Amino acid sequence: MSQVLFVYGLSTCFIFTWSWLRFKKVSAPYKEQIKWYWAVSFTYSTYYLGLFIFLVVATFLFSKEISGLAPVDFPEAIKNFLNRSPEFFPPIFSAALLYKAHEFRLFKRIDEFALDRLLSVHHLDQDYSRLKELLAEKDFSPSKKETADNVKMIEKFDVFLSDPLTEPPDLHSGDTITLWRKVSTLLRISESWLDERDVDQRKLIEDLKSEHFRRTGVALHLLRLKLSTEKFQEFDLANHLIEAEQQPDAEEKQSALIISSEQLNQTTRQFSEYFIADYKKLMDAITAMAAHKVIYSGSSAKHRLEQLSESGFHELGSFKDLTFDSITKLLMFVFLGALVLFFSLFSLFSPGMPPETKLLLSAKLATVYAFSALCGASFGASRRLLQRDETPWASYLVAGLSGVLASLAINGLVELTSSDIQGIDTFLVSFRDLLSEILPWQVMPFVLAMGVAGLSRKNPILEKNHGMKEWVGDGLMLGIILAAAFWMACIVHHGMSTNFGLKLVTDLGGLNYFLIARTTILTFMLGFVVGAVVIGTARSVANSGLAVDSTT
Repeated sequence: MSQVLFVYGLSTCFIFTWSWLRFKKVSAPYKEQIKWYWAVSFTYSTYYLGLFIFLVVATFLFSKEISGLAPVDFPEAIKNFLNRSPEFFPPIFSAALLYKAHEFRLFKRIDEFALDRLLSVHHLDQDYSRLKELLAEKDFSPSKKETADNVKMIEKFDVFLSDPLTEPPDLHSGDTITLWRKVSTLLRISESWLDERDVDQRKLIEDLKSEHFRRTGVALHLLRLKLSTEKFQEFDLANHLIEAEQQPDAEEKQSALIISSEQLNQTTRQFSEYFIADYKKLMDAITAMAAHKVIYSGSSAKHRLEQLSESGFHELGSFKDLTFDSITKLLMFVFLGALVLFFSLFSLFSPGMPPETKLLLSAKLATVYAFSALCGASFGASRRLLQRDETPWASYLVAGLSGVLASLAINGLVELTSSDIQGIDTFLVSFRDLLSEILPWQVMPFVLAMGVAGLSRKNPILEKNHGMKEWVGDGLMLGIILAAAFWMACIVHHGMSTNFGLKLVTDLGGLNYFLIARTTILTFMLGFVVGAVVIGTARSVANSGLAVDSTT
């Protein structure tokens, strides 16, 4: 027994630790978004632990089956190894396989789906590309502070305006002056967002700032030459040579340039072909950096976007925190709520049932409905599905089927651990008998998952009652849907003559209205709790991130 526990425990710890470290690595760019990091990491590790259990069970059953089919003259050592497989082969083989599971196409796609939901990866990547595009394309009207800061930068090159800066009437996003202003402002604001940990980002900004200063210096040097030849500035060559002889080792300092703002605007436009072509490359790098600093900054994203808008970048929209990690927390809340609900029901209506049986049965049902709700919320929290013109019934159907698969997997695992399984044949026979009893109940997780996904997009009660609280409308609608699903399950139970189907009919041949009524109330309460808590969160996640007016 100690050997079994040691091998299984060691393999389980390996998978848990490896999946935790893997999540830490892949979540590094998104870590600022994750508020309950330990809960989200645990959810990801639970996915791999579930795969581990599945592979262990499958390997155990098949090794038992192979051992039973082995001929008489089969090597005794291999027979003994297969017979002792629960101690050695299944956990070790499963752990080794899962170590490379994410490299297989099927597991890779499932892994990407899980990471996308846990980290809101698709939302963040989409928002990053959109904000980068907006920063480059939208017009820029700098605030007074930004205008003053830009003028101060020009003064570092000994260029001074003789009158207040006037705005050209035909500025647009691709204009030379606008490009220069955008780059200057984005560099200044991005640098203010840095802290002591951003060593690489600081180096990148310094490099971009050097490029910006170099390009500005070249353009202003050409401006000096042009204005000098047009006699906008007197250049005393004799005095310049005398000063150079007196200070041969000193750096040659350029003369200050004093021009009007109109001259500056007109002359800058004359260098537009060179300036725009060269600056667009720099602009692309700077907008990418600034967009990344906003979108991937976690709780600071909203404030940083507002800061850009106040500086002069208009029509950037608004930002709501990405909170998919809250769905992970809700999984625990739904489980605990369902556990209490089912345990109370069994205690009230089945007083003769042993307490440990009540607890195990309640835990199984709570796990089924918690994972069904999670499957529905995973699809309901998709911004892509929410923004589609037509209702994505196919995707919601997949959500419902996912809830059923989760339910069957949980029931199969419970059956495997609670029965005397000697091989795959006995397991299949045992599970087939179980399936005939639980199959009608699969209507419930299917409808629950599909209902959560569909109501996250559209809730008829909320559309007709605009003053109603959102959580109340969601709870009522899902409660009604789940109660209707229970009646459908009752019809299937009665048609299949299951044990529960027989309980639906009294000794007198009529329906057991008391059983139907109390179970209907229970399912409505379960649906109301799940709907009130989960649907609003899924909808919030789908509507989170960067929100831009369609007219922009």
